[in-house]
Amino acid sequence: MPDTPQTPPPNDQTVFGQFLGFALLEAKDGVSRVRMDANERHVHPGGVQGGAFMAFMDHAVHLAVTSLCTMDQTHTTIEFKVNFMRPGKKGDILTATSTVISRGSRIMVAETEVRNQNGDLLTKSMSTEMIIPKPQPPKSGASQG
Repeated sequence: MPDTPQTPPPNDQTVFGQFLGFALLEAKDGVSRVRMDANERHVHPGGVQGGAFMAFMDHAVHLAVTSLCTMDQTHTTIEFKVNFMRPGKKGDILTATSTVISRGSRIMVAETEVRNQNGDLLTKSMSTEMIIPKPQPPKSGASQG
């Protein structure tokens, strides 16, 4: 079944995503939605820290692209561009929606928006992902040297 997409289950999280408090809402058919409740670990005096926004969007991209990869594929980010339109604030409920807008056999491009609980657009990003084969474990009895 190598051509079967690997839709992440609803509880699929990376340790990094869990650490930052990201919650997967949906990931299928090249679209993901992820929630972040902005709290003290995400903010500095000006609001939600830019790096927290970027990690949040990158996590959403990861899930959207993974939903289109086959079981024998993975991917890595090769370009990531972000526009910051409005600050997020401590206490905001943020939703990142990532959509794969171009799907090739080796490259996928995804667009991601982050909105607050009022629907205000806070950030928008474009990410380019390179599709690569998953590393295969060494065969038992094979030389490792």
